[in-house]
Amino acid sequence: MGVINKNDIIPFITPHLLTAMIGIENDKFDITFIARYAGQTRTKSGQNTIVIPEQSVNYNNVNTIDQFIVVDASVNWKINKYLTIFGTVNNMLNSKYIVANQPQGYLAGMPLFASIGLKVRF
Repeated sequence: MGVINKNDIIPFITPHLLTAMIGIENDKFDITFIARYAGQTRTKSGQNTIVIPEQSVNYNNVNTIDQFIVVDASVNWKINKYLTIFGTVNNMLNSKYIVANQPQGYLAGMPLFASIGLKVRF
């Protein structure tokens, strides 16, 4: 990993994180949107120029994972006191982002994913 000097940025600690949520709910229905932001995250200690993954950059020179925003949504519809239909959409904007680059190369974030289901209460 290397030596960490005074004033170096510590790797793998994201300095800026933000989550915002908005929703609406009544007796039968609810919908929620969640947006998550993660700022640039260093993967190597240092104070030098930020190098993010790009097609023309050598993997060994990369020292930072770029910032990203992911938006998710969920909905629930209560049919009766026993049954609820639900749906979720993760990464609804289909953002392409990297969440890590170690220990064995880049780890991509979750792609657009949707699910539906039925909740049963007894």
